Amino acid sequence: MSRDCCLWDEVTCDEMTGHVIELDLHCSQLVGKIDSNSILFQLSHLQRLDLLRNNFSNSHISPEFEDKLKFGPRDFKFLLQNLTQLTELDHTLINISSAIPLNFSSHLTILTLKETGLYGIIPESIFHLPNLVTLELQFNDQLHGYFPKTKWNSSAFFRVLDLNEVNLSGNFLPESLVYITSLHFLSLAYCNLRGPIPESLSNLTRLESLVLDGNTMNGTIPSGIFSFP
Repeated sequence: MSRDCCLWDEVTCDEMTGHVIELDLHCSQLVGKIDSNSILFQLSHLQRLDLLRNNFSNSHISPEFEDKLKFGPRDFKFLLQNLTQLTELDHTLINISSAIPLNFSSHLTILTLKETGLYGIIPESIFHLPNLVTLELQFNDQLHGYFPKTKWNSSAFFRVLDLNEVNLSGNFLPESLVYITSLHFLSLAYCNLRGPIPESLSNLTRLESLVLDGNTMNGTIPSGIFSFP
């Protein structure tokens, strides 16, 4: 294997600077722990990181790397602190066992943390990331929080919001959500929501998929929903 990592299939480098900007390690059968001094944390120009479907337990990882991986709450926060240009982050099925940190890159367009053992309160700032298109936090049943009460300062292209099995106890949907008119997919199944479906939900005219099962709702379904694509 070449010593030039930019020639590796999993690595994409900037043609001008040679900096590593993308690292795709999904389904690489990685196991072990991400240590805090791992080179992964030194990739300050990284824009895309995919660690989907690896098993970070206590074993050694593949031979391409010399260090063990240790991925704990402090390391997750530290990683984000250094990846200031990150645009996509997918940690599906990686057991982070952490609260959601506050230091996500403002450049993020895709944030996927499905079934990662997240706990605690969802920081409101996550709903205001200015370039966010996809937010997926589903299957983290120890995670809880509330929607912002004010208009979201999010991207005009925000399309996917999946909070399935996240505890959002409270009244059903706040008025602030209906300003996200670019939404195409909204899943709030098993979120412990209650009350009627507000008529204002009909403002989400681009919505193609709406998943609300597993909540305690009453009243009638707004007629405008039936005209969705």
